Amino acid sequence: MVCLPAATAATAAPAQFRYWSYWILQDGDWALPQLAPEERRLSDMDVDGWHFGVWGDDGGQAPRALANFASLCPALAAATPTTTVTRVAVVIDPGVGTDAPTGEQPGPIRTACLSLPAKATSADALKAAARSLRKDATVLCAIDGYPRTECAPQIGGATPSFTGALPDDSGSPAASPSASGGESAQRSRWAKVSPVLLGALGSLLLLGGAVLAFLQRPRR
Repeated sequence: MVCLPAATAATAAPAQFRYWSYWILQDGDWALPQLAPEERRLSDMDVDGWHFGVWGDDGGQAPRALANFASLCPALAAATPTTTVTRVAVVIDPGVGTDAPTGEQPGPIRTACLSLPAKATSADALKAAARSLRKDATVLCAIDGYPRTECAPQIGGATPSFTGALPDDSGSPAASPSASGGESAQRSRWAKVSPVLLGALGSLLLLGGAVLAFLQRPRR
């Protein structure tokens, strides 16, 4: 086994992935939600955000458009609220050209103002807001056909060392790369610990056998 110097590990570049991340407007600022999009029930006049860009251990960018529901959807905000309809704004930010896949350019930021049934989820809102969605298993690959082909590729840095919530339908493929990194770390730890545990178990079995043989020895 080769051990790298601590200084080398500390300065290693963080893993980076490019994908659609999922955000919610909370207390006037963008925040990462605690629930996946299909789990989060929307409240009236909520604002969801989706941003395409690069994300790694060192963080990522929130959607660039920052405004409350009334500013984003003034006509809908002026409507009389009801118990059967949930009003929601969905901000779709394709990001900047420097984060775009080779040969592609992001479109403009757009906002969808929606009236959804009560108890709708963020996943429902995205489906209603998007012109098209492309997924690979539980990872959201593209919104409105962007990007054309890739799906949350690693574009730089070391193997991911973090685990976290990212999407399912959320567009945060942390569920995919992060989870695999977590599983690899668990397997690595078990590979180091298991020989010690097996050795200790073997010693205990040998000791137990010796004691049993002593107790069963014919007495004179």
